[in-house]
Amino acid sequence: MDRVMRLASQRAVVVFSLSSCCMCHTIKRLFCDLGVNPAIHELDEDPNGKDMEGALTKWLGCNPPVPAVFIGGCLVGPTDRVMSLHLRGKLVPLLRDRRSYLALMILRPWRQKTSHRSLSYGYGLLLLLSLPVWAR
Repeated sequence: MDRVMRLASQRAVVVFSLSSCCMCHTIKRLFCDLGVNPAIHELDEDPNGKDMEGALTKWLGCNPPVPAVFIGGCLVGPTDRVMSLHLRGKLVPLLRDRRSYLALMILRPWRQKTSHRSLSYGYGLLLLLSLPVWAR
């Protein structure tokens, strides 16, 4: 449990996952589509994965316990809770409140304008001085 909590608090968004789980893939894809770069811990590829999976099973009360999503070091839950938040429009505000969006420098296609300047379309390394309008 201590290892899970330590890993969960190291980044703004943390996903405990299994590499062969389709629901885990869905959650990872959702966060990537939202512009979030979560820390992903594949339990089946970690030497201590079985112990962490056992701790998550006790904590969540479900089996399998993945994906288990932590935002700002707090447990949000498995797929159903994350998708419920997203469908109700509460996931983005939660991410924004926990300041989980966007590092200062990103490499990705950018097709939106920020309030302080117009950014070029296409690929490139962008230095973002503020959050984009949609993330405020």
